[in-house]
Amino acid sequence: PTLSRRASSSDAWTLPANARCGSRCVCRRRGRLLLAARARIDLNADQGESGERWASGEDVALLGVVTSPNVCCGAYAGDDELISATCAACVERDVAIGAQVGYPDREGFGRVPMDMEHAALRDEVAGQIAHLGQLAKAVDGQVTYVKPHGALYNTIVRDEVQAAAVVEAVQDAGLPLVGLPGSASLRLAR
Repeated sequence: PTLSRRASSSDAWTLPANARCGSRCVCRRRGRLLLAARARIDLNADQGESGERWASGEDVALLGVVTSPNVCCGAYAGDDELISATCAACVERDVAIGAQVGYPDREGFGRVPMDMEHAALRDEVAGQIAHLGQLAKAVDGQVTYVKPHGALYNTIVRDEVQAAAVVEAVQDAGLPLVGLPGSASLRLAR
């Protein structure tokens, strides 16, 4: 059936009396058809951290679901071979490559807060972004955003100094930052 918009109501659509709801119908009341807006949900998940998980196929299978994998940059987990394979799989599946930066804490998997000075943290994060960028470029990919990992993610919610260091490194790379709403990092990134 052909829909026509009523001039008197900005969101009302009318249907002919004999029409039936279509596949895009959310609700039909007295000849009105409300169409569902097509929402896009960007789902992210951590990737490239565990050789065992990669070998099991779990990470690869997850790439069929997520649209923005947060690829480990090697500071807290992963290695160049695993990170490169993850980037290649992202390119093959046409999903974004996000840099998951973290504290250089392999023993604690990036989950232990570290007291790093502004310049040291800025340089660490910038180095991780650049490193992933090189690995991604080698497989015809590119880093499209940054999402901090573990303790760093939580620390920059409230720590202004560390948040400023991360924001500076991310802005210098020309990338968007993913973070917790209301956090110091997102406030400084604006």
